[in-house]
Amino acid sequence: MNRRFLAVAVAFLTVLAGCSGALSGSPGDGGADSPELAEQSWSDGESVDFDALITEHRAVVSNATSVERHAVVSSGGQGETTVSFAANRDTERAFLSISSSVRNRTQIQETFVADGQLYAKSGTAENPQYANQSFDQNFSRFVDQQTVLTVNGTIIEQWDFAYQGYEDGAFVFEADSVTPDPDAPEGGLDVANVTETSATLRVTERGVVRELSVSATLERNGETTEILSVAEYGGLNETTVETPDWVDEA
Repeated sequence: MNRRFLAVAVAFLTVLAGCSGALSGSPGDGGADSPELAEQSWSDGESVDFDALITEHRAVVSNATSVERHAVVSSGGQGETTVSFAANRDTERAFLSISSSVRNRTQIQETFVADGQLYAKSGTAENPQYANQSFDQNFSRFVDQQTVLTVNGTIIEQWDFAYQGYEDGAFVFEADSVTPDPDAPEGGLDVANVTETSATLRVTERGVVRELSVSATLERNGETTEILSVAEYGGLNETTVETPDWVDEA
């Protein structure tokens, strides 16, 4: 496996955006009272204006008093990384958990911030290491860094998303193909390498990317890899951050 090819593919698909909670059943038109897609500021009338959506999403999330983000990236047998983050700007409490599994070995890294202190847990479940120190970063900036939506609009718009309907407070789009744009920047990944794909995008009326999930098969120079990326956002203005049970050990 070409490690650089795999690395840039994973970096691209890790968008760290999306939300908690999946739809039950297939999306529908949502009924007569459903909002119109064409009336949304991030819509081009029939689909998504990704540059506008990214701008809208970042603005809403950065102004929320609290937020949760969850992401999973799996790279075709090479390993899986899970990231969960929750923060409340009013109480200045945050919890970040990163779990990376490679060849049945799992490394964890957890960070808890509260009352101006940072508590850390790392290593393996069998042999954890603990530490603590003062937290001297700007808390709001720290939250923005952990929740930023990094996807490039000119890249993701090459996925052929089609509007499926409105359900559970979100506009739902799905794609099962890509149309490479030869003029688009590669952004670390030439979309022409994608041979099979399935993607789902869910967006709230406020322009928050509740979920962006992408699975793709990529081929280059005779090499094939399958990648899955799921990114979710939720809990806006509703999240409280509990103290993890290991803090007394730090």
